[in-house]
Amino acid sequence: MSDIQPWNITGSYFEVCNCDAICPCRRIDGEAGGNSTTGTCEFAVSWKVTEGEANGIDLAGCSAVIAGYFTDDESMSPWTIVLYIDDRCSEDQASAMERIFLGKAGGDPAKKFAGAFGDVIAVRRVRIELDHTADSQQMKIGEFVDVKIKERFEHAGTITCGLVSHDTPGTEVVAEHMRVNDGKLRWEFLGKCGFASPFAYAS
Repeated sequence: MSDIQPWNITGSYFEVCNCDAICPCRRIDGEAGGNSTTGTCEFAVSWKVTEGEANGIDLAGCSAVIAGYFTDDESMSPWTIVLYIDDRCSEDQASAMERIFLGKAGGDPAKKFAGAFGDVIAVRRVRIELDHTADSQQMKIGEFVDVKIKERFEHAGTITCGLVSHDTPGTEVVAEHMRVNDGKLRWEFLGKCGFASPFAYAS
């Protein structure tokens, strides 16, 4: 595929990491947090596209997940990641989603998170099952990722996440579990933080 611009996608976003709630990566009432809880952030983040297209390619119904980690004490904290694309996407859809979420198509992902990627271990076409329903969010990505929330984290302030937009408030949650098992990505945590919100990205 040569050129997928212009592109735009909207939908729902859900993530979990190994930090304590509220994740230090968030802003609370506009105030920035700090470093990750343990010094190493291990995460799984997901996007479910409800509307969007890339130069005429319909991306509605496509999903993407990134699992990875970074350490606070490494210069620039480069991310080591695997990108997962739902295997029900067509080849053109999958190619567009890959380019968008790796930041190769410019726009919001390149600005918000893809610039931090250091080591992209793999891009996998795999069955992605996402439930982004409020208070019951789950991820099931083949045999590699399994995430389920336990409950909302009650807080009176406005919470935002830079991977989405600090103009888009979301909901902090506590995960029942997060399990990742994919080569050098290997961890399991109970009771750690998560975040859910709508998202809108464009080229």
